[in-house]
Amino acid sequence: MTAPSALAAQRRLQMDGILVRHPRLETIHESFDLLMEHARNANGGDTLCMPMIAPSQSGKSTIIRSFAAAKNTPEKLAEREIPVLHVTLDANITRKGLAQNILEAISTFGYETGYQRGSETLLLQRVRTYLKAAETRLLVIDEFHHVLRSDNQLVAYVPADEKKLVAAHSVGETVKRFLIGGNTGVVISGIEAAWDPFKANKQLVQRSLPKADLSALDVDDNDDVAIFNKFLASYLVEVERRGIAKNAKSLLQDRPAECIAEVTGGVLGSICNLIKGAVVEMTLDGRDELTTADLAAATDSGFVRMGLRSRNPFSEGLSDRRAGK
Repeated sequence: MTAPSALAAQRRLQMDGILVRHPRLETIHESFDLLMEHARNANGGDTLCMPMIAPSQSGKSTIIRSFAAAKNTPEKLAEREIPVLHVTLDANITRKGLAQNILEAISTFGYETGYQRGSETLLLQRVRTYLKAAETRLLVIDEFHHVLRSDNQLVAYVPADEKKLVAAHSVGETVKRFLIGGNTGVVISGIEAAWDPFKANKQLVQRSLPKADLSALDVDDNDDVAIFNKFLASYLVEVERRGIAKNAKSLLQDRPAECIAEVTGGVLGSICNLIKGAVVEMTLDGRDELTTADLAAATDSGFVRMGLRSRNPFSEGLSDRRAGK
């Protein structure tokens, strides 16, 4: 018999594999395709960048992984091609660390990149060489806000109040370098701090597509409410279809759905995380059916205690604003 903790982990992994198609995902994937096609036909000209900057739990990584999985087919990989390279950055890294992280990601596909050796300049040059060798058409740099500093020693002589701006401009120049005469489009993904290189480097902005829209849905807007309801329904139907929770569709009833909207604030990725947390609570308790108590526990552990929400509508009732709708 499978232990509850092992089963909970198994179910969580199953849910991580669920991808719900929705208008915003389709639009972002279309923009990724545009970047790749532009890079494919640039013929030595400049390629384009796109910022995908949104709060945590908004679904950025899920959107990236699903796109990469579709493009990086076994046939392409067998030919040593990496159409989409998804790089998740380490914390608190410099431009040199950025180059090392990219080269390390390339090395997982069988390339000997020597990512641990060399100066910042040499490593950045090596990135361009390997991206070209792998025929990478889209470089996605995730957690970009982790690039905090420049290795350029000239920054040491800049007044303290200007160092952040100079470092951000320098990081923006590094991204711009990938776009000049390259064969790879670039997606910059991260939270609000990832905007800094764009704010400090207007030339980078001029080489970029508009920001991907991953803002929270407006629960007072009819069109956004329709997206929310369709997304929630599709996700819960798939959870039930895969045998993860027998009664997942019951959460589509008015009160649970309203509480889910209040907890998640209309952030699609947060909806998935809340349901995943509730499934873990259910499984650890030895059950196959979800209850509002599971949702309440998942809200407490994943939202209230993490400081993302100040109250729990599953246990305290809907807020006055939501209840009065």
